[in-house]
Amino acid sequence: MTVEEIKILIAKGEGLQLEFKQTFNMETIETLVAFANTAGGKVFIGVSNTGEVNGVSTNSESVQNWLNEIKMKTSPSLLPDPDIVVIENEQVVVGKDVGKDVGKDVGKELTGSMAEVFRLIQFNPELAISEIAVITKYTQRTVERSLSKLKVLKMIKRIGGRKEGKWEIIE
Repeated sequence: MTVEEIKILIAKGEGLQLEFKQTFNMETIETLVAFANTAGGKVFIGVSNTGEVNGVSTNSESVQNWLNEIKMKTSPSLLPDPDIVVIENEQVVVGKDVGKDVGKDVGKELTGSMAEVFRLIQFNPELAISEIAVITKYTQRTVERSLSKLKVLKMIKRIGGRKEGKWEIIE
């Protein structure tokens, strides 16, 4: 996205798929999750709600810290791909379309057996299906269905075989 395109979007103002934030904070993360759960959207950090470009003091390291915080505070993890651009001599962090290509289930809460199985895999990725069934007190078939759904949601994958393999959380 060019600086001119960004200026045009700022001039149009906030909307269903564009939010302005003065600084990076928890509200920014909440906005990203909302966009991921709907039709997607962009967040510009360093722009006031009225469209005034105030800029934000940042560098690639601070943006990486923001990305780490977003990743840690969202489940499944959101991984936006921001750019730092200079508009009117001020730095603005421009997030690309969050949610557009992420999939309809990003940011949704897991419930029931899927949530319990997912938490166990996060804690111990080497658990076998039979072990998960014993720990959760679900039937082996229920565990298999939960694992199958988690695979379809691209949240987990199996690395290696049944005996020597382990589960991997897909970020």
